[in-house]
Amino acid sequence: MDILIYIGKSAGIITLFYIVYFLWLQKDTLFIAKRQFLLMGVIAAVLLPFVEFTRVTLVEVPKITEFIASETIPLTHSIQQNEQIAIYWWQVLAVLYILGVMVMTIRFSKQLITLIKIISTRHSEKKGGTIHIKISAQTAPFSFFNYIVYNPSLHSEAELAMILQHEQVHVSQWHSVDILLANVLLVLQWINPLAWLFKKSIEENLEFIADQKTAQQVASKKAYQLALVKASSTFTVPALTNNFYQSFIKKRIIMLNKSTSKKVNVLKIGIIIPLLAVFLWSFNVKEVITYKSVSSESMASEVDPNLNEPLLTEWPHNEANVATNASPSAISEALPVVITPSSSAVEKDLAKQVQERTEQGHEIFILITKNTTEADLKQHKKTLKEEHDIDFDYSDLRYNSAGELTSIAVRFSNSKGSNGNYHVTEDGPIEDFYFYLTEDGKVGFGSEASEERMIEREARVKERMEKSKERLKDSKRRLKESEERMVRSEERLVLAKERMEKRREMAKVRINERKEDLEKRRYTIARSGSEDGGSVVIIGDNEDDDIYIIDSDRHRKSIVITSDTTDGELQDLKNSLAEKNITFTYKNIKRNSDGKITGIKIRLKNDKGSESTSNIKSTGQPISPIRLSID
Repeated sequence: MDILIYIGKSAGIITLFYIVYFLWLQKDTLFIAKRQFLLMGVIAAVLLPFVEFTRVTLVEVPKITEFIASETIPLTHSIQQNEQIAIYWWQVLAVLYILGVMVMTIRFSKQLITLIKIISTRHSEKKGGTIHIKISAQTAPFSFFNYIVYNPSLHSEAELAMILQHEQVHVSQWHSVDILLANVLLVLQWINPLAWLFKKSIEENLEFIADQKTAQQVASKKAYQLALVKASSTFTVPALTNNFYQSFIKKRIIMLNKSTSKKVNVLKIGIIIPLLAVFLWSFNVKEVITYKSVSSESMASEVDPNLNEPLLTEWPHNEANVATNASPSAISEALPVVITPSSSAVEKDLAKQVQERTEQGHEIFILITKNTTEADLKQHKKTLKEEHDIDFDYSDLRYNSAGELTSIAVRFSNSKGSNGNYHVTEDGPIEDFYFYLTEDGKVGFGSEASEERMIEREARVKERMEKSKERLKDSKRRLKESEERMVRSEERLVLAKERMEKRREMAKVRINERKEDLEKRRYTIARSGSEDGGSVVIIGDNEDDDIYIIDSDRHRKSIVITSDTTDGELQDLKNSLAEKNITFTYKNIKRNSDGKITGIKIRLKNDKGSESTSNIKSTGQPISPIRLSID
């Protein structure tokens, strides 16, 4: 996957360079500049994909604590995932690409070995810094580094002289390096059709360079062109070489006779810079998101991350055509300056205004306006060189009919490695700009337009600060609301705890009352007489047993027989119930060794015909209490 991403980025860079070359540079005769551009494309395609920029995005997360009284209900569920058979297409493509690279590498190695064999196995003759190798094979003349290989029997002396001069240009300018780099690029970019066209463009441009240099050196340019036409043949030519016989003879002759392009056309090379910048920003920027928790205390000091940028130290770099690696001092920090002589009163007036806003430490300040003359620039150049060891150069001076400066390119460099340039071209007079030098060695360019942009920037920063304050107020409001909700939740929790405590106290009271009631209950059979006939109450011996009322005018009558009830108590119970016209009989009494009842059959019948029978068979264990209810 990573190798495919690298190849994709590399192919994108080659595509950008080839598009710029094809649309804007191909027809120009600035062959040396074109060669440098194409070589830069090869190097950029190999190295720039490895360049990666990191953009850190800070996300602030307010930390708000909120109490939520809720019941948690556990929920479990299962998720079924359908497994599918995956085809790893990226791996398939990577394997195919690597196979292609291997094939291209073998091809390149074979071509290189063949070429080395031709050079190493033939007799050579050194002429100057070049080694000439004469062969007898039907091979077209070619050169490889400082070797020139040719068959002298195939050419006349005049033609051979021009051919050798042509190949000598290839040797002297090391064109073989370009050819090898182009082929290495093709090994990596074999899958990209534009890489093949890019390689072809490199080879064509090298021939244009050799033709141009040779035509300038031979006695007759026309004779050289005729030699090109005559030399067109089907002779074999080894790969990886610069050879005199190229198939695009017509194009070479057209470029030979084409008028020389203007030097300003070389600026078209700069078109690639913004394209590369956009490409790198789009594909080579890695975003890292950092989360920052903001507490209620730290939220009061919230600061917009965008305000961290320096506001005053970047202004010299904001010019469209300024490129400096020095650290310029801020212009709006009000310090004195020393101004070099100028013939313009406007310059002096503007310099005085800037002087009031610059900081102490400026040793020199040069103001360049539409009225600056070439004599002024020469004086500045001389002063900077003699007094400050600064190389100050200017070029591309243009003036309109009114004598006003409309175009200028200025550059500087010093022994400390600082350098920069400023280039401006206008339809009308140029805007004022200046060059400055501080005591600590800082140098740079600036302009009034830069200060205006600085003011606009400060206004935008102020606006962002206001928005940050509003966000801070809103955050404080939300925090206050959250704290109020938390207080209300705590109050509800306190009330809930109080109600729970009350319930617990009431439950304790009921439990204690129940215990006290149970303490009074004992299971013995007793009679309590009353005027209305009395009632019979059965009280157990154990404190856990209940009180059972046998007879009462206001309550339902009930009888309880336990395992400890004696035969005498059963007989007394039978007699007592008989007085109430209730027949109570019992039989089959079984007792264990402790005298406890383990089995009994009971029959209960009243005078209304209601009858109830209970038969408990003996299991060897004492019986549970038997309740007999009487209506």
